[in-house]
Amino acid sequence: MKTRSIAIICAIVLIGAFCLGFALPLANPAFDETQIRSKSGDLVVGYLLTREHLDLYDHDAWLEDNIDDIIAGKYENPTFDPDDLTFSGMNSPYAGRLYAELREKTLTNDDGETVTTHEYVFPGVDGISFFTAYVEDGEGSYFTSITDDGVTDGKTALHQIDDGEERKLERTLEGTLYVTVSQGDTSPESTAAEDIPGAPVRIDPDDTCTVYFNPVCQAADGSVYVTTGSGYSWANSMATGSLYTQTINGESVQTVNGERTVRKCEITIHVALMEPPLSYQITEMSADNQVLSAREYAPGTLPEELVPGADTAYLLLETRYLADDGTERTEREIINHGEENLSAFAAREDGICVKSTTRLLWE
Repeated sequence: MKTRSIAIICAIVLIGAFCLGFALPLANPAFDETQIRSKSGDLVVGYLLTREHLDLYDHDAWLEDNIDDIIAGKYENPTFDPDDLTFSGMNSPYAGRLYAELREKTLTNDDGETVTTHEYVFPGVDGISFFTAYVEDGEGSYFTSITDDGVTDGKTALHQIDDGEERKLERTLEGTLYVTVSQGDTSPESTAAEDIPGAPVRIDPDDTCTVYFNPVCQAADGSVYVTTGSGYSWANSMATGSLYTQTINGESVQTVNGERTVRKCEITIHVALMEPPLSYQITEMSADNQVLSAREYAPGTLPEELVPGADTAYLLLETRYLADDGTERTEREIINHGEENLSAFAAREDGICVKSTTRLLWE
């Protein structure tokens, strides 16, 4: 009995080691289909991105089922190989699920008309949704795209092919997550340059930041759930503009009344590092390069529409930010006459930079 008690204590310690090992993997995760698709054939339809580890694993069940092997010493030197330990991934019988709720959403068009649709929401989770799902409601059935503002330049494509014997439904999603290596805290304890109002805090370059890629799946009954995913970490000392790309593919096959339906989904997320802007200035310039007017904006306050003056030949967009070495710098971009939009970013409290677009109405 004493030996078994000691083994149980060791098993609990081992569980903790597993948690640490899977909560913050520093190597780039290369998911294959066995890691992103459940045995039931549920289809991976996107990601729920989080800055904290989403712990849905049933540790007690794993311990109960494997206690004899632990006592026998099978896990004395664990390799953390999912194919060997069946510890993580969607194929694991111990991988927990958090189900989304289908909620109504009201949209308003430019004419003030409203339409009611539905979207899936994960209650109580602070995360960035980026997935598509098939919805059936009183209005019929349709695909809906759930994309958080934190995902920039999101693209969704749907393709359907039916040759009479097999129907193929393919979805692709792609977007970029801009993450700052600084935080938007302006407290007196800030280590930012004191003479720059609103400057973000400089994080210790030896620290790391992490984004967790939690797969979102849709079951055959239409329910949508998320499972625990792996994290990608980077050091704050990495140069801005550094880019990491994560792509997963899912597939499910179903045969009904002799017709075979193949569903596929590919999701690609790019992660780019950037310094958060301190301010923007839009300057209207004449054809002979004279300043006609200039206005400064705080991040997140640029107008939805801008009407340049009749004599404006082009715009000069200046972005003021704090560089890696703590010095203030300015980037300049020329917006030529006739261009339809200009873009800017604003950092959220979670360190995600959100892109906004200003429509240009030239006279």
